[in-house]
Amino acid sequence: MEELRTSDLKPGDRLDRPLFHASGETLMGPGRTITRQTLRTFEEAGIEVVYRPEPGRDPGDFIHNARNTPIAVRELDVGYRTTKPLFDRDGTLLMDEDMVISPRLAERLEQRGVHWIYVRKDAAELNLDEVEAFRRQIGELERSMPAPVEQQIDASRLIKAEDCRREVIDRLIESGGEMRVRPQDTPLAEDLKKHAPLEARSEESKNGFMMMHEEAVRTTAQVFNAFRQQREIDESWIGDVTRRAVGALIEDHDLLLNLATLGTPGEPLISQSLGATVLSIAAAAATGYSRQQVLEMGYCAYLHDIGMLRVSREIIEKPGKLSGREQSEVQRHTVHNLDLLERLVGHRSGLTGTVPIVAYQSHERENGTGYPKGRKGNVIHDFAKVLSVCDTYQAMTSNRPYRPGMLPYQAMEQLLLMAARGQLASSAVRALLNCMSLFPVGSWVELEDGSIARVVAGSGAVYTRPVVSVVFRGGKRLDEPERIDLSAEKGLRVSRPVPAPHGAVGAMDAF
Repeated sequence: MEELRTSDLKPGDRLDRPLFHASGETLMGPGRTITRQTLRTFEEAGIEVVYRPEPGRDPGDFIHNARNTPIAVRELDVGYRTTKPLFDRDGTLLMDEDMVISPRLAERLEQRGVHWIYVRKDAAELNLDEVEAFRRQIGELERSMPAPVEQQIDASRLIKAEDCRREVIDRLIESGGEMRVRPQDTPLAEDLKKHAPLEARSEESKNGFMMMHEEAVRTTAQVFNAFRQQREIDESWIGDVTRRAVGALIEDHDLLLNLATLGTPGEPLISQSLGATVLSIAAAAATGYSRQQVLEMGYCAYLHDIGMLRVSREIIEKPGKLSGREQSEVQRHTVHNLDLLERLVGHRSGLTGTVPIVAYQSHERENGTGYPKGRKGNVIHDFAKVLSVCDTYQAMTSNRPYRPGMLPYQAMEQLLLMAARGQLASSAVRALLNCMSLFPVGSWVELEDGSIARVVAGSGAVYTRPVVSVVFRGGKRLDEPERIDLSAEKGLRVSRPVPAPHGAVGAMDAF
């Protein structure tokens, strides 16, 4: 067994083997991801060391030896009265407690080829209180995750595999197929829970949202690996992520938007997919769409760039400008999207007709300067217009091998300029602006008095005066963040956007 100090584990590490406690109890199974919350839980439970089996090795011996104290048969103390039961290697009871070891016992055991017997360790010896504390806290974190929305995809809208083919999609678009999505039923926005702008979130709530994000990263890695390896994909994996994201939007709109700022080192496609999903469902809700429509928007956003899995990593990770051939390969991912969606629909999964259309059109532009077809305004699906805005924002604020990410304020300014030039739908940009404000939720700003604050909520149509939490004043970190609704503080304004300051390391810092 490999011994690992929990302080050496890193957030984002995905387990290929289980982790065991010194007692032999399993703490985490393979496929789970080490998160900051996991590391904090190890620390709070007092677990400093964990164990994992060598690749391909059975942990059975470790588990047995951890749970039992061995005694050599030849060293048995004749006449000794047992205080605990004695067992053989297979767990068969040899002697109960309060029995006297006779001379005949050792002889019989030797005749049977038993050279070692075992006494089971009790809970105190095994430090099972650490295991119980760890499992209890992990359970509390999982229960604190926002519940998934109960809405399901309308079965009457599900399509067949052939409906994902490019010629079918092109024919539908060129025939004037339904590209407009009108709000229907009760708008989801009416169901969003209202939070007092000056009230801080509980640690339990913040931890639950972080746990949700970490589970979404783990599931998305599973989905993308299945696509790469051409394995069957269960639609429930995708539904788990999207329905929980919509549920989180209802539970706490601003905490969810903050998750869009979180990256996944080494896996840019995962962070792009999850970030675009969060922003798109928020913008869709702001547009007035219903639960069913917002859920469909979530599916579209989550799957809109899966074709990038077929683009070589050399191109994705290239630090310089792409050649014409490389740009063409990147643009072909919209066609690859349809190929992969056709395979997804062809198994145990179901998708609505909006998903392949939006995956095909999410990089089109209002003025015809996008790809793959250079289509314009009225022949671009409304969901694709929303997704195009959110995906562009997510891309601009993310670090790339060839450039650092923009500050969120700068990206929002660029979206407004692109809308003014006719590249993006102004209604979709306005929807995102209504969600995020000009100084987007999760970003950092400097106020006119020199203090450094984090934007924790928008203020409706007052785009330049969001709700902020002051974290640093006079160069010193405050003991407790001070929340200010700038729309109600006429004497104080945002001076400028700033990068996250040194010392502000928590993803939920100041919320």
